Amino acid sequence: MNCEAFQKRIPAYVEGHLSAEERAECDAHVPECLACARRVRESSRLRGALRGLPRMNPPEALQVQLHVMASRERVRYLRNRNWASRLAYWGSVARLMADNLMRPLLVPLTGGVATALFLFGGLVPSLNQQRIVENDVPLRLFEHAAVEAMPDFASRQPLDDLLVEVLIDNQGRLVNYDVRVGEMDADLGNMLLFTTYSPARMFGQPMRGRILLRRSRIVVKG
Repeated sequence: MNCEAFQKRIPAYVEGHLSAEERAECDAHVPECLACARRVRESSRLRGALRGLPRMNPPEALQVQLHVMASRERVRYLRNRNWASRLAYWGSVARLMADNLMRPLLVPLTGGVATALFLFGGLVPSLNQQRIVENDVPLRLFEHAAVEAMPDFASRQPLDDLLVEVLIDNQGRLVNYDVRVGEMDADLGNMLLFTTYSPARMFGQPMRGRILLRRSRIVVKG
């Protein structure tokens, strides 16, 4: 037996897994080759050191993870086996997604439709009843915020074109403003502060609104 063939059998020789004939050939080769004998001793020491290490127990979740991985691989194999299995898999995925999307919406949608039908059924009898009242004042559904009164301050500087957007709260008070055209000055600030506003209204209820105030320069040529 040459060294190359013996070195391939060193692990099995050290572990005692060779047949009687092969082990006899190895026993005859070891005394004749110092390099192979040294490798046998190193393998024996390594084997003893490994056997002396404490045994590590696998984590309990490892078995579950291995089962899950095996199940996924089996599903992947069955899914990609042929075109029919692929179509069946994607069909089941589509049905599952549709079920998950529609189930949370089904109960609120059914309740909303039932409520709408109930309210509509209660309003239908009153649609034909028209009550005419003399001197009735027509109501507007929505009224924009407006300016009730604006002070007339004398400007100390030449009058320039101005465009200001004013935000009014539901009490008719100035909340904020944005100068779109022109520059902010003392006259403009006094005008905004001392102007009286009326809030916007929705079904007669006051609410926030916006007003665009414009001040234009008038040039008279004589």
